Amino acid sequence: MTTNDDQIGDALVAYIGSLTQDHTVEAVFRHLGDYCTELLPADGVGVLLLEEQNLTVATANSEVGDTVEALEVELQEGPCVECVRIGHPVLVPDLATAADRYPRFVPRAIEAGAGAIHALPMTGHGDLVGSLNIISLQPTELTETQLSTARMLADVAVSYIFAVRLHEETSELAGQLQNALDTRVVIEQAKGVLSERHDESLAQAFNRLRNHARSRSTPVREIARQVIEERLQP
Repeated sequence: MTTNDDQIGDALVAYIGSLTQDHTVEAVFRHLGDYCTELLPADGVGVLLLEEQNLTVATANSEVGDTVEALEVELQEGPCVECVRIGHPVLVPDLATAADRYPRFVPRAIEAGAGAIHALPMTGHGDLVGSLNIISLQPTELTETQLSTARMLADVAVSYIFAVRLHEETSELAGQLQNALDTRVVIEQAKGVLSERHDESLAQAFNRLRNHARSRSTPVREIARQVIEERLQP
């Protein structure tokens, strides 16, 4: 299988475009598998993610991929598991030659139809997050260009997920800050109302608010809002 630069470029553009439409983690890795299968001599592609030191199957786009990924997680053995452990590519172009290396995994993987497995680490912000696993039914060598293509697609997927998560975290923080600001404004307004009503200092007015909130087991912000709306006169 040969792939030229134009095909790779077109696929990358299409891949990035697909992510802007559907950016759940599952969809991102599903698209990754689809484009790897399109551009590489692969009969199946899987992604194993490392979550709190445990491996989980993020996606697999074929029957052989499903079986291989499940076996690796079950047995904690195989090219993909080793790739995550050492953080470097593990290339096995002829799975039958790796029987001594993975004695429990290889016989069952071959029985499932796998002939070659190439596992590439997936990293983001310097952290290892999992492995991209390219599975072929026949013994298969991948060229440097094909390996570079796979790495490029994996990097796009990981970068996009990190960007989405950063956006979500930033949005959440902005919401928290706005909520804190709104709370401060409401409390300050209520302090002003009580200070004028009872001819007392702002500090005394705040103590009045806080004591009333404690006696009712109610947040100070809610008591302050009731004071402003003239529903409460502590």
